[in-house]
Amino acid sequence: MLREGQELLKAEGYLDPPVLVSSVDMRYVGQNYEISLPIDQHRLVDDVLCASFDNEHERLYGFRNRAELHEIVRLRTTVIGPSREREMVMDILCPRSGNSQPEVTEPCTRGERSIYGESGDTREEACIYRRCDLEPGQAFLGPALVEEESSATLVPGGASAEIDTFGNIVIDLSQ
Repeated sequence: MLREGQELLKAEGYLDPPVLVSSVDMRYVGQNYEISLPIDQHRLVDDVLCASFDNEHERLYGFRNRAELHEIVRLRTTVIGPSREREMVMDILCPRSGNSQPEVTEPCTRGERSIYGESGDTREEACIYRRCDLEPGQAFLGPALVEEESSATLVPGGASAEIDTFGNIVIDLSQ
């Protein structure tokens, strides 16, 4: 399992050593339920596993049964490929053409729309932005609406918004 997970990560472009998280599901023979225990995949020793299971069983249920046989029902390993650098994540999320530091440009608006102001009594004109057109480093002032397929984000009048390196809209209301 470990080797297969590592090979899959390598094929995906993860070259750094992966993080390995392993667990075992155990029970007393004949039981209908298991207890999941974290394990060190390099130290799978029967006595250690059984003692860990007995301790956890006693903690959960108030007793242990040392005379009963133990059985392993499932062995799990999760292989996690940590990103090497934040730039690698950004290259996947926001592919660029050759430039390592893209030039920050003004965000393009799709026009304006009349919206109700903060009090709800007055209307004001808000710039409309498409979320998919916004890039890291771009900033704009409210009132504005950022539209996407399933939602819209309001940047109130007097506030500012900036797109961070991960594409989040960071709204500063203290302006």
